[in-house]
Amino acid sequence: MSRKITCPNCQGTGKVGVDETCEMCNGTGQREITNDWGEKRKVKCLACRGTGKIHDIDTCNMCGGDGFVEV
Repeated sequence: MSRKITCPNCQGTGKVGVDETCEMCNGTGQREITNDWGEKRKVKCLACRGTGKIHDIDTCNMCGGDGFVEV
């Protein structure tokens, strides 16, 4: 007889966080912009909020989003 336990991969939430390198700033957290006068300056990347990583939430692949697995 099987029983259900809390998924060890997502701790029962059914979701897992995935960190990927930001493609907009290549993981630096800053982007170089050029103003109307041709001057270049670095600003914080808005896509990753200056962290260099994009945090994405995905469905847990171990429990399929249920939050429990059978053992």
